[in-house]
Amino acid sequence: MLLVGLDCATQPKNTGLARATLDGGHLTVHEARTGRSAEDIVGTLATWLAAAPEAVFALDAPLGWPLAMGTVLAAHQAGGSLAPEADQMFNRETDRVVRKMLGKKPLEVGADRIARTALSALGVLNAVGARMPVEMGWTPGVVASRQALEVYPAATLLARGLPTRGYKAAGARDLRADLVDALDAEIEPEARTAALVTDHALDAILCCVAAADYASGDVLTPEAAGVAPERARREGWIWFQKPGP
Repeated sequence: MLLVGLDCATQPKNTGLARATLDGGHLTVHEARTGRSAEDIVGTLATWLAAAPEAVFALDAPLGWPLAMGTVLAAHQAGGSLAPEADQMFNRETDRVVRKMLGKKPLEVGADRIARTALSALGVLNAVGARMPVEMGWTPGVVASRQALEVYPAATLLARGLPTRGYKAAGARDLRADLVDALDAEIEPEARTAALVTDHALDAILCCVAAADYASGDVLTPEAAGVAPERARREGWIWFQKPGP
């Protein structure tokens, strides 16, 4: 199974890309690097995904917005009141589930600068989709096409009992090395070096880890979290490994 990870950002130099395979439950990361240009990112992703009709493409960015925001703003005029509370307006059901299950609150796509990253991620996803069929993934454990997912590296780490603080700092090479070594994956030398140099490459690798969880069916589904599937499909869903008992 081909797995592709994208650590999304508004600037190519801060965007991480990774390519991996899952074979018999064994995850191998073959490549990881940062982007050189917008054209390089889309071209590389398209080339990787073209190699397999069945693949998981995991993106570290929100791929949808809160339902309340879309509903209310569609009819809002300047100066008018907004009825929903801030939490309903700026957070999605999946954000609340991550916070409840893992104790980590994702950035509010309706309020934070992450919205710009989300917009960029959707642009990349659709640019790749214009070159080949890519659909949103809603069938964990059954991958019969190229499926795109929203993932969150912090959730992937926390579900494994691994720390999320400090590794993004420029001088945190040792912390990144510890995380790489703690992952249940074979990471080829050049990919490992890239992960130690920059957190963007490491986050792209973590996207591949989350993609492997999804491909194996070892993820929390909206239904299991008490969220209506149609709500998740509208707002987006962060896929992460089922927390342990």
